[in-house]
Amino acid sequence: MEIIEEITSSSWEKGTREYKIAALYNSVLDKENRNKQGTEPIKKYLELIEAAENIDDLISAHNTIFKDTCLSVFFEFNLTVDIKNSTEYMLYFETISPLLQKEFYIEDSSKREMYLTYLSTMLELGGETKDKAAVMAQQYIDTEKVLAGKMLDVADQNNVDIIYNVFSFQELKEMFAGVNIDSVFEASGLKQTDKILITDVEKTKALAGLLKNENIDALKTHAKFNLLSGWGASLNQEFSDTIDKFNQDYFGISGSYSDEEKATRNVRNLLADYIGEIYVEKHFSEQAKTDVEKMVDDIITVYRNRLQNNDWMRDETKEKHNHRR
Repeated sequence: MEIIEEITSSSWEKGTREYKIAALYNSVLDKENRNKQGTEPIKKYLELIEAAENIDDLISAHNTIFKDTCLSVFFEFNLTVDIKNSTEYMLYFETISPLLQKEFYIEDSSKREMYLTYLSTMLELGGETKDKAAVMAQQYIDTEKVLAGKMLDVADQNNVDIIYNVFSFQELKEMFAGVNIDSVFEASGLKQTDKILITDVEKTKALAGLLKNENIDALKTHAKFNLLSGWGASLNQEFSDTIDKFNQDYFGISGSYSDEEKATRNVRNLLADYIGEIYVEKHFSEQAKTDVEKMVDDIITVYRNRLQNNDWMRDETKEKHNHRR
């Protein structure tokens, strides 16, 4: 926060990292201008979704939204570290998940009406009428329920043997037979390989099963809400207030971040590398680096000794861990 305060109190040449930090911070704080614009910055994307008459149209809108805003309303290709070989990256195909925990959709919940109100309010703020927003909110939950019924339990979501599922590009295209996956990949800007990780296969198949022309209205609702949810807090104050109120009521928390804290969080999340570079330049000397490297070496030495001297681990396992840095 001190770094950001120092930067925003000075003038910088356009295009520099400091200029970008100050511009983003001040943009978040400029509530007057954001309130005046309302949903105008994303209006063309809402209209693209509304105009979609079939899955091809909707996927085309999806790709435009992703290329322009880096927001995925259904799925996206990304990079991740290969969880079975940490020296390499691999392609990762990620699909949308329900907003709430799996149990909410499977069991009767006393908070269902609260969630419906939140969904419909967000859709109203996005331009829908009150009656239509209520219908769309129910559509949204119904779609989430299908996905929730197939998604992994929390206990399995970090189990490498369960989530390490490698598909070829052709296999992925066959799973999404009614979708132009080639166009989705093109929008990602990534280089194609034939090794794609899918962590939750059944949830992914469930989404693929929903992407049909007969479900177009429910899918358009999902796309609209995901767009509003993804960018609402960056638009007018009504979105932020609605999101804050739902979080407070649903999770039983009180209070909210101040405007300055929200601006700082945005800078830290979106311009983390710039903040990191400046922090290192100001506070991380060569001596500090040497001290940290020695500390790490000492920790590794202690663990290596413990590995060699324990009596419950096989020699093969000890050897595998002994070669990790």
